[in-house]
Amino acid sequence: MVDGTAVVYGATGVYETPVVYDVVPDSGNVDVTNWLVELDRIEEQLDADQLPDLPSAERSLSDSIAATEAYFQRSSNPDNYAAWMRYLDLDPLKTAIADEESIATRGRAAVALRSQMRGVERGLELIAMRQLRETLDQYITALRYSNPKRGLQLIERQLDGLRDLLAPEPNDDGVSSKDGEEGGDQSPAASPVHSWRDWDVEELATVEMLLEGLATVGQAKSLATDIRSRFSQPNLYVWVDGSVVTQAVTRPVNNPNDVNDCILGTRLRGQAQVTGNVTGQLLPQEGYVRLLIRMDGQFTTSTRGFRKPITLDSTGVGPVYAARQLAITEKGIVLGQTIATADLSTQIRRINHPLKIVRKIAMRKALEAKPEAERISRGRLQQRVLEGFDEETAQAATREFPDFDAVMRPWLLRLDFPPLTRTIGSTEQAVFVRAKMQRSLGFSTSTTPPSLSGLFSSTPGGVTPGGYAATVQVHQSLIDTTLGKLLAGETYTRQRIERIAEVLGAKLDERPSDEDPFEIDFANFRPVYVEADDQTLKLGIRGTRFAQGDRELKRPIEVSATYRLVIGPGNEMWMVRDPEVKLSFSGSRRLTISQTAIKTNIEESFDRLFPQELLHRKLQIPTTIAMPALAGKQVKIKAIDLTDGWISIAVR
Repeated sequence: MVDGTAVVYGATGVYETPVVYDVVPDSGNVDVTNWLVELDRIEEQLDADQLPDLPSAERSLSDSIAATEAYFQRSSNPDNYAAWMRYLDLDPLKTAIADEESIATRGRAAVALRSQMRGVERGLELIAMRQLRETLDQYITALRYSNPKRGLQLIERQLDGLRDLLAPEPNDDGVSSKDGEEGGDQSPAASPVHSWRDWDVEELATVEMLLEGLATVGQAKSLATDIRSRFSQPNLYVWVDGSVVTQAVTRPVNNPNDVNDCILGTRLRGQAQVTGNVTGQLLPQEGYVRLLIRMDGQFTTSTRGFRKPITLDSTGVGPVYAARQLAITEKGIVLGQTIATADLSTQIRRINHPLKIVRKIAMRKALEAKPEAERISRGRLQQRVLEGFDEETAQAATREFPDFDAVMRPWLLRLDFPPLTRTIGSTEQAVFVRAKMQRSLGFSTSTTPPSLSGLFSSTPGGVTPGGYAATVQVHQSLIDTTLGKLLAGETYTRQRIERIAEVLGAKLDERPSDEDPFEIDFANFRPVYVEADDQTLKLGIRGTRFAQGDRELKRPIEVSATYRLVIGPGNEMWMVRDPEVKLSFSGSRRLTISQTAIKTNIEESFDRLFPQELLHRKLQIPTTIAMPALAGKQVKIKAIDLTDGWISIAVR
């Protein structure tokens, strides 16, 4: 903070306290000789007969279309069947296939249908729809490689592209351009060695695209598997501070009870009370959350014993303890065995009888019986504590957990997203979720997120146990895997976006009445992207066509906005956008007058699309949440860290 005003942080910004990270040895160096040999072998064995067979793919697609139509005829009423047929609009593709129209015509019809097969509409997750989508993808691939000569040339270009990225061309001195950097091996005879960390974001995405393209036609599958395995780390982490969990179970204990018991022939009546606290303690565990719930208390009693001809007044005191481990899974809670201990020390306060001699004899006999009476009392007390704690904690096992997969799986299937594989667990200080969303031929990440203690936060020292409520760490590869694949090559209009918002229950800003409707054709390669590094966040969109009203700009275009971290006077954190939204075009041709006009409209549209600030609004936790310790509380940003592709956000 400078002069009580917000300070912006970023790649060229100011840091009040530098964050020092431990130096991690570069484990990304790989001898790629075998990879290059594999590429040579693939190229030598290329055979046009191994390319996808278009007639076979066409028959499979026709069968799948017929099966889909039959499914809806069989499983829905006439109105619903007609609605689905209008939505899918199968006739253009069926006609193009039946009339043996050109590859381009069939391709356009197939791509148009594929666009309808991934979305938010309920029903796209059905098995019939997924099978149609799969055969449709295979058909589009077969169309792309339908000309054997051009198909082989396309594969050769993909192989050459991989060679360039795996082993950069040597410079004039015979040294690889990247090996020649400071600290590199400058021996011309050295084996080609490439580090994953040498690939920038664009190169990594290119490697992924080339390997995926080769694998879809049965080429380089083992190579794709090998390289993919090096980019298969989890790309989503969630941490919940242990204090949030333990506060949910922590409570005071104050249990008064009436005493009516008989020990060694003496009837005891009076009052007893247990006071103390129930607390929780997380234990290290992988695969589920292990929570120890314990009760530490003090037992006190005041009783009168009746045994003719005397009565006896006594008090007792002693510590009591009970504990039980809970295994918390996504499906529910599994209870461990309850254990309990108790100790009791009693003191005879008074013997009640009119005769002194009787009182004296009774006291002597009472003292003789005291050890045995205390032993019996301890056993009964321990059993009562065990049974009471066992009953109280058993109620936790009746709690029903929402079925995460039942909620998420239909959406993932509709949008053609890969499954979210995950594991939960606990440390002594936090509950964690490690998750990964990765396509069968795609990449996630090769890195792990920064430690919580190293996160850039509003106060020195990063994020420490007890100083936050939850932290989410997302790698930028998750965006490429989901939105990047969903939007690739798609055409989006305001109407389509409004329909998605309607299904999701979201509310869009009102469109100005004088604004013409727009269309954007997203690029096939990284149509949307997120890049996080050097404590800056870059959001970008790539398109191949932009139209608004009667004007059209049909040129590759990239729009991006950069956000930087801000720490306000009250140690609140958020992100602020650089003033200018960057707009760039591919190619060297100058824009025409009409293109220049629409360029201005594009700049204005995207200036509104990219908000000026991110994470600047405080959030309120609903009062209906099942955890009373959190209900109704306000969430504030504790830390935002943008490092090495990881976006980390901690709240308190």
